[in-house]
Amino acid sequence: MKVENLGIAVPRKALSENDKRAIEILESTTKIVDGLLWKQGAFPPNNRWLALKQLDQLDQKLSKNPILKEKYQATLDADLEKGYVVKVHDSESLTDNVSFLPHHPVTNEKKTGKVRRVANASSIFQGQSLNSNLLKGPDLLSNLTGVIMRFRENRIALCADIEQMFMQVKVDPKERPYLRFFWNNSGHIETYEYTRHVFGATDSRCIASYALRRSAQDNAKTYPSVQKVIERNVYMDYLFVAVSSPNEATNIVHGTRNVLATGGFNLTKWNSNIHQVLDQLNPDIRLNQETSAPQSQNVLDVHLPRKLFNEIPISSIELHTFTDASELALSAISYLRIEHIDESVSVAFVIGKARVAPIKRMTIPNLELQGVVYGAQLAQFVRDEMDIEIHKQVFWSDSTTVLYWLRTPEIRHRIFIANRLAKILDVSSAQDWFYISSTKNPADDGTRGYNVHQMNVNPRWLLGPSFLSQNKNTWPKQDLLSAQHVEIIMADPIKELKCQTDISRSGNWNRLLRIAALCFLFADKCRTKESILSLAHYTKAYNYLIKSAQHQDFKLEISNLRKGIAVSSTSRIVSLSPFVDHKQHLRARGRLSKALRLETARFPLMEIISVFD
Repeated sequence: MKVENLGIAVPRKALSENDKRAIEILESTTKIVDGLLWKQGAFPPNNRWLALKQLDQLDQKLSKNPILKEKYQATLDADLEKGYVVKVHDSESLTDNVSFLPHHPVTNEKKTGKVRRVANASSIFQGQSLNSNLLKGPDLLSNLTGVIMRFRENRIALCADIEQMFMQVKVDPKERPYLRFFWNNSGHIETYEYTRHVFGATDSRCIASYALRRSAQDNAKTYPSVQKVIERNVYMDYLFVAVSSPNEATNIVHGTRNVLATGGFNLTKWNSNIHQVLDQLNPDIRLNQETSAPQSQNVLDVHLPRKLFNEIPISSIELHTFTDASELALSAISYLRIEHIDESVSVAFVIGKARVAPIKRMTIPNLELQGVVYGAQLAQFVRDEMDIEIHKQVFWSDSTTVLYWLRTPEIRHRIFIANRLAKILDVSSAQDWFYISSTKNPADDGTRGYNVHQMNVNPRWLLGPSFLSQNKNTWPKQDLLSAQHVEIIMADPIKELKCQTDISRSGNWNRLLRIAALCFLFADKCRTKESILSLAHYTKAYNYLIKSAQHQDFKLEISNLRKGIAVSSTSRIVSLSPFVDHKQHLRARGRLSKALRLETARFPLMEIISVFD
């Protein structure tokens, strides 16, 4: 199960053939420039006619808004000045090895007055577009959830912006003709081409991420600590990192700026929660606090400390994960339990997730098993993503059934159960799992629906259960059977099916016989997985029904005969000389006993027809 986009990184061996090809192109072309990630033998057609038609539509739109047109022209002038685009002769656009990008303005309501020129690399011509001919490439981004979790590990927070990240990666001059566009400059149609990878192209994100990581790798010997910071704490064009001291923060700022500068990237808009760190930075690279985004008045008031730990030295850290499931949802939530050297304990929320239960209807135990898998994988994700050392992991579930399955590996389970138990035990051990009642399980909130208002009233989801911060002697008691006890119980298998059937309530012998036969079939299915109703099941049912009927009317007589005691003279069957055969059936001993016939004919069963009257 993919655990609803937890973000577990795909290992290199799991890359698709297209991803492998993209990596090969990047590794062979990434020097000062990067090539486009073309699919095998794919190149877009010359779409000159379509691009000119769309330019005419753009001119009509801009002519109605002179202010927008002026700002749009300014974006082109700025890119020309920076060298992001260059003007080319139109005669160079008449060959087949060229393609044009339609473009249009995009505005942002939150950034009044700012206009962006966006290239449409998905524009279709003759059934193709630039994007349809490009590989997306593997996802090289750090997991955002992991970045946020690591951002909470230390006291000092740092963040920065990579200025125009895509535009810092140059395109191989041989492939720039596929990144051309037209512009109407006062009635003159001019041709330009991008010299940098454009926002909107399928491969641009992968190429930019690769170039960023390559810059860190190429400078690993000079800045060994910076490589890890860049590879694990950059998401898209933002850097988020937490450090323990102002000196470390200053080193990170200078180190990351120097390393990324070698690849043409500029880290700017630095910000921190510690003024001492900001005071040491050049004002030109600091975030202008006056232009920061205003706080929305509609955001509900939920507080979560950014820092996971307090200032008291730590002696040990435990990761506690709670799981639960219902017919509506699966839920898992993880906390850190931190023991300090002064014997105090603090608890910190790490991550909580909930997802809708599978559409296919499942039994509650199977759903709870899915929830336990969900929690085990969530805990594994936390351990992989966080940089801190976790000394122990503990799991909690309110499903005694699943905990029993985990603690009895000697039992052969169905494939569905066995496969999921294998997943759980691959990242944990049976000794890591403990029982908790639903009333104390914070994951129970996630399976019932838990909105922000409820979170404010009952903050258990964010604070964790109260017992976590207490002495371990006060934790929920474990009343589950031990593995040894379970083995003793399983060593004494069921020898006889006992069914409390009131035969007198049935008026149809054949129907009663079939019902009893189906009961024996079910019992065999539980033992041997037999699934076909056979004559043997009917024979067992017949014998069982005979015994049941006789026990209802002749219980005392049967009991005495088994003990070797003669039937009482007052019994209504004394004249039939009754006896109990090897099948424990009550039979009559009469004149036919000397006949040369089958035993069932010589010693007829005691009459039971009366029970169907």
